[in-house]
Amino acid sequence: MSEFERLREVLLAPEQAELARLRAAEAALPERLPELLDQAERGDRREALHRALAPVVAAALTDAVQRDRRRIVDALFPIIGPAIRRAIAEALRGFAADLNRALEYSLTPRGLAWRFESWRSGVPFAQVVMKHSLRYRIDHLFLIERESGLLLHRHSAPELPDLDADAIAGMLTAIGDFVRDSVNAESDAGLASATVGEHLLQVVEGPFAVLACFIRGVPPPALLDRLRAALEDLHRAADAHPGPVPFDWDAAADAPLAIEALVDPAEATVRPSARWPLWLLVVVLLALAGVFGWRSWQRMEEADRLRAAIAAAPGWELLDLHHAQRWQVDALRDPDAAAPAEVLARAEIAGGRVDLNLRSYLSLDPPLLAIRAQRILAPPQGVHIEVADGRLRATGSAPADWAAALPGRALLIPGVQSVDASALLPISADDPRRQLRQLIDAANAMRVEFARGRSRLAGDAGAAAEALALKVAQAMAEADRLKLPVRIVVYGWSDDSGSASLNARLRARRAQELREVLVRHAVPPDSITLVTDDVQLALPAAGVRLLLEPADG
Repeated sequence: MSEFERLREVLLAPEQAELARLRAAEAALPERLPELLDQAERGDRREALHRALAPVVAAALTDAVQRDRRRIVDALFPIIGPAIRRAIAEALRGFAADLNRALEYSLTPRGLAWRFESWRSGVPFAQVVMKHSLRYRIDHLFLIERESGLLLHRHSAPELPDLDADAIAGMLTAIGDFVRDSVNAESDAGLASATVGEHLLQVVEGPFAVLACFIRGVPPPALLDRLRAALEDLHRAADAHPGPVPFDWDAAADAPLAIEALVDPAEATVRPSARWPLWLLVVVLLALAGVFGWRSWQRMEEADRLRAAIAAAPGWELLDLHHAQRWQVDALRDPDAAAPAEVLARAEIAGGRVDLNLRSYLSLDPPLLAIRAQRILAPPQGVHIEVADGRLRATGSAPADWAAALPGRALLIPGVQSVDASALLPISADDPRRQLRQLIDAANAMRVEFARGRSRLAGDAGAAAEALALKVAQAMAEADRLKLPVRIVVYGWSDDSGSASLNARLRARRAQELREVLVRHAVPPDSITLVTDDVQLALPAAGVRLLLEPADG
């Protein structure tokens, strides 16, 4: 070793040794870097380490994604898969819960009312159900150390998924600091409440701890007072705790922060609504249904009566019947048939409730043919006309000229196919039977009128019956003198004021009363025939028709 080298060693030996140590440390840095980062993470400057590494890691991750995306995907696959499955499971759980809740309330009166409210207000049905079925509920509760953000105590509803409580506590602390620093730096007040999705975040701050509650629904103001009181109780217990053992916030918070102590069940649940409006609605609906049923039954009854009345009226043919504000009747009517007012009266329906659309036609029913023949032929008193199967038969006595013209005139009537005048007795002007003819005409024209609803002969009715019997007796005596047979038909009539059965009984009794008067005046009983079903004369009366028949041989 030369003098120079010895001198350099003496002068620079410490620096050379330090330089060698630094070079060795630099060479060993890649191997020691994980150990050094671990020491820094556990040391006091870990936040500075985080701030220093954050941009580097972010830039490195971005560069890695751009350069080798497949490798990043493969690396994150074990994390992404469970995360996606968990998200899908949470979504399906919420969907199933909503579906169950919707099905539970879909077919009930309350559910229908809530659906109407949802339709009217535009709010989703699930929210309406939540609004009415649950007023509020505490889903998560966190007690956080104010300065450090450490979690001191927590509570979550049993059916809810587990949350990363430490991350939430740190996030709430950071948000509170951000709000305090950015919005209201002059005061210690921080974040008091916020809305997170469907939750209301309620924050109550104390000197040492912060109480944060995630509440679903609309809580009452009393809940905030109870949260403040619970936090104040905890702080008083911490102040009274003797040292040196640290105060156990987690154990001490079990009682005051229990959900049972904070939530009043009477406030959290919706009181069942009064049922009288529903019952009132049911009664109103039943009343409306009853009125509708009664009206429908009445219309069916009226329709049946209208059909029966039209079917019973000769010369009427019903085409259509329906109700539109008023009854609409389309029908065919023969000009000689019963008047519309008479048919409606038989159906017991006022004319103002029926619109009649009538079209004329000629009916060939025998009753209509008889009426038509009576109107056209105008038979004299003592002539009786019957029509059956298109054959017109005339009986009694008539002037010779009318009897001679009868066949030609009758065959012109639509529906009359033949004429039988063999039982018709023609009487000429010089005929000795002319006086008999006059007596018969006078007797046939007489009527015995009864009081309405009565069938006994009394007063004027009795006197009219006696006069009629006297006239019949005179005609019978004249017929005996001429040796001509006379047939006596006694009629009983009624008006339409009573029922059909009552009117039938009145017609029979009135005809019988008149028959008894005739018998008392020596009229042979076997020559009398009673007719009680004639309704053409709608009067409470009785009368006779004497038919002079040709002598035998």
